[in-house]
Amino acid sequence: MIKCTTVFLFIFYFCVFIACENSGETRVLPQIHAERIHDSIVTLDSLAALLVFKDPDLATEYVNKAIDLAKEAHSTELLIRSLNIKGRVMSGDQFDSAFYYYTLALAISDSNKIFSEKAYILYNLSRLYFLASDYRSSIVLLDSSIRIGESLSIPAAISASLIALGNIFLITEEYQQAKSCYDSALHIALKEGLNREAGVAYANLAQFQANNDSGIAYLRKSLIFLNRQKGTEEEQVNSEINLAMRLQDPDSAICFYRGAIVKANAYHLPIATLGAYNNLVYKYMKKGLFAKAERCLRDTAIPLALSLKNYDWLATLYDTYSDVLILNREFEKAITTLRQSIETRALSDRIIAEKQIRILNAVLELNNKNLLITEKEKLLIQKDRWLAQMHFWLAFAGVLILAATGLIFWIKQRAKNRLQRTKLTSARQIIEAEEREKEKNAMELHDSMNLLISKVSNTIQSLPQIDRYTRKAIEDYFAEFSSNVRSISHRLNKKILEKHPFHSLVKGMCEDAINYSHLRIIYLISDAPPRLPVEITIHFIRMIQELLANARKYAPQAEIKLIVRFPENRIELVYSDNGPGFTYKAEEIAGMGIANIFSRANLINGKAEINTEPGHGVYWIVRAPIVEQAETS
Repeated sequence: MIKCTTVFLFIFYFCVFIACENSGETRVLPQIHAERIHDSIVTLDSLAALLVFKDPDLATEYVNKAIDLAKEAHSTELLIRSLNIKGRVMSGDQFDSAFYYYTLALAISDSNKIFSEKAYILYNLSRLYFLASDYRSSIVLLDSSIRIGESLSIPAAISASLIALGNIFLITEEYQQAKSCYDSALHIALKEGLNREAGVAYANLAQFQANNDSGIAYLRKSLIFLNRQKGTEEEQVNSEINLAMRLQDPDSAICFYRGAIVKANAYHLPIATLGAYNNLVYKYMKKGLFAKAERCLRDTAIPLALSLKNYDWLATLYDTYSDVLILNREFEKAITTLRQSIETRALSDRIIAEKQIRILNAVLELNNKNLLITEKEKLLIQKDRWLAQMHFWLAFAGVLILAATGLIFWIKQRAKNRLQRTKLTSARQIIEAEEREKEKNAMELHDSMNLLISKVSNTIQSLPQIDRYTRKAIEDYFAEFSSNVRSISHRLNKKILEKHPFHSLVKGMCEDAINYSHLRIIYLISDAPPRLPVEITIHFIRMIQELLANARKYAPQAEIKLIVRFPENRIELVYSDNGPGFTYKAEEIAGMGIANIFSRANLINGKAEINTEPGHGVYWIVRAPIVEQAETS
């Protein structure tokens, strides 16, 4: 996202002149009026950029006024700038709108060959792809932003893009490249006097310092530069929190945390407030102030996270609260709090995954709309051409009509085929995103289970009133529980599924559904061919998981039959139950589960059929050829 410093740098580039068109003729506005409109737009844009986080509604109002003024002034440069800032304002939660305004600004910039804003537009677009975890696309956009910034001598865009690249490399654990990006960004920021970028670069480089004193020195330099620049309150608070984390003296750290909380509350930065409270609790614990630590979490931090519906931080705060309770020897309450942490973390992961999918869907949907608009524009241009030439080529009218008809049919058919390919690619990306999220959830579940079992085991060992046999029974129960959870996490992980035989995977899922969900399942699995492709295995396992999940939800008392067979180099899955059934219409939008089954079948060149009516159960048959699937990039 563009920093406020960057916004103010635009003022220089848009103070030269304002051009406008009226009734198809170019005219120059009176000098005084033009300067007033220019100053108004710059002021409105700057206010909108400052209020993106504090008051999004007011920021939207200001940037809309700026867009109207830019249109009134017929200034393409100012319109591009205002559309870019409008995208920033929308990027908080309206990802499709943000993507629309960024691409519109980019299109106007390219069509009019006005590139002064393009580096910042590409930077902002990269942030959307970053939020969707599409790091490859984000890196490509940032590289383009850097190249344009170098060609047009826009150091703020170069430095900001280098910092964003460093953040991506940090997430992907390419630490040497991350440090190199931060070093380059710092060098440019110091040379060009960019206080915000210098402060952020120093803060990021602090984590690469060999000793604690050096890291503290870097963070202090960060605060010096950030304090010189207005609109850097969020970065200042984050640097103060990081500095407090490194301080060895608890009293000094507590003082810094309290100052950061005051500043975060004053500038409406609730996420930074949560981070400061969480770290403040550990300093209280270090001093033995358990009552203060508990009040800080229970009365302030946790209610704030709940009011914000920020389940990521809420899970972290619950985990911290359990540490306080354990040190205070309230073990039973600590176990309850740990359970809340695990449940909240799972909810947070689901919400984050849904957010990423919404961003990808918004990008794909807008791309499809742009494709249709482009095709329609081509068609209109072609029709105008034909009408202009009809007077001169009457003798060839029949031939021209026939050629035009064929051309229209070909264009429509090509657009249809392209749309089908786009839909297939979209489905593949969504399913791949789901697989990545399942793998992430599996790892989180596995790690969280280890932590829970360890803490529960230590708690049991520390309770003297439990006799030896009872303790052994409880430990055996948690060992079995841990084994079952690990088995579930393994089935969520695609990489682990690839290492197990298909026959044993299906049998294990059915046995778990019988034992733990108490479903009545009769299953028959023919021996799989010696070489069953990995893609076939994964997709059919996921389809069976979806069918059993639907049975648990909608037909828990039904009799279920599940057959997997391999006739003539094909794989067939037959599922039936005598549950309540439902009304299914292919032309209407189905639920996510049913849509996933059809999408997975299409991805492996197969076909899925469903037959169901209310009161007559559900019948599925899925067929697919057993061939190696081409790997997609």
